[in-house]
Amino acid sequence: MQHDDIRHRYRWQFKTGWGVDNRVPDRWLSAISSLCANVDVLIQGELREGFHWLDIKEKA
Repeated sequence: MQHDDIRHRYRWQFKTGWGVDNRVPDRWLSAISSLCANVDVLIQGELREGFHWLDIKEKA
């Protein structure tokens, strides 16, 4: 899974903001994809309107 794949698959979670920053290491993508999948299950219906990621990036 690539950065763009996550943004497209979970589009509703990335409606504004930077999304998954390209500086995020590839080794993190599996964990981020799992996180987004869990959020996809937990947040349903109208509640999705009030949720989105602003930025996911590596901090040194």
